[in-house]
Parts: sequence; structure tokens; C-alpha cells
Amino acid sequence: MKVKTKFLDEIEVDEKDILRFEKRLPGFPEEDRFVMVPIQEGSPFYLLQSVKTTPVAFVVLNPYLFYTDYEFKLPGSVQKELQINESSRIEVWTMVVLKDELKKSTVNLKAPIIINRDVGKGQQIILEKEQYETRHLLFAGNQEESPVAEGES
Repeated sequence: MKVKTKFLDEIEVDEKDILRFEKRLPGFPEEDRFVMVPIQEGSPFYLLQSVKTTPVAFVVLNPYLFYTDYEFKLPGSVQKELQINESSRIEVWTMVVLKDELKKSTVNLKAPIIINRDVGKGQQIILEKEQYETRHLLFAGNQEESPVAEGES
């Protein structure tokens, strides 16, 4: 199927790559199907694009690329809803707010997106831990160790 994206061209998507968000993303009650699209080859940034509504798209990334000590306990209710078991292929993503000056970009560690690729389901959860906020600096003052290629800042 073809999906028109907010920031990229129209793309061809295999039905098996569509992620279902049965609990919906907060603030988007009508959106329940998304696809993950790399923004650029070799970049850590992806687009979580609504299949139904072109303007609904979020820049996301794997938080462990920037915050290697990021950890949280996945509630049992979420594990059940996403049909997670010991052999499930689980991904963790966080939303990013990209700024013109890349080093001022932020990442939301308070509300990660959990995806079970085996069943094509995803859910955004809100963590109880107070140490995580919705706006952590992406580079946390250490741009030299980032996986983003030089010259992109």
C-alpha cells in the first residue's frame, strides 16, 4: 500500500510493517496505525508516520544510542497488551524535538514507545520514575560521542 508521509515522499509499505496502536498515542485518539520510516540512510532518526493522516508524524529514535543507562520496568499490563514473551522482538523508541541547532534538540524519556515487532503492536507508556522528563537534551552536553555524523549539527 502507498502511504503519504509528512516529511518524506509517498512510500510503498508492506501491510506486515504497519504497527497497530490499540491504546492510541496520547492526544491522537483517531490514529491507530503507524509505520516506521528511516528519515535518512545512516541516521538514528526515524519517522513514526500515521498511515491514515499525513500530518500526524513524529520523529523518533532509539534512546539507548544517546542514553546508554536508560532503564525502566515494563508493566505487566503492557506486556500482556503487546503480547510480549521471552522471545519477542521488542523495540524502544522515544520522541524527539529537533531544533535548528541540533545540540538543542530534546528527547522524551518520560514516555517511551514500546513495539513488539513479532505481532506488529505498539504502545506509548508514561513512566512513573521521576528522574525522566519529557525534555532531556539529546546530546546531554557531549556531542562528540553522538552517533550523528559530523557536519549535521
